[in-house]
Amino acid sequence: MLGPIIEQLADEHKDIKIAKVNVDEQQQLAATFQISSIPVVFFIKDGQVIDRIIGANPLTVYKEKITEHSAPAKAAK
Repeated sequence: MLGPIIEQLADEHKDIKIAKVNVDEQQQLAATFQISSIPVVFFIKDGQVIDRIIGANPLTVYKEKITEHSAPAKAAK
């Protein structure tokens, strides 16, 4: 269900890395990220998890998050 959405995002956003991981095959990675339910989508920047979405959602939700996290930081006032 989420696979085609991830593939579409990867096609549309060549400037960012998008990867799918099979947690059954990559149990150590799943443990590292403390994955307790799937599907889960992590947003990682500079090696740190900055956000996550748990559960399957419409394409627009993922696009909004990508836009949110790709926007330049707002200058402090």
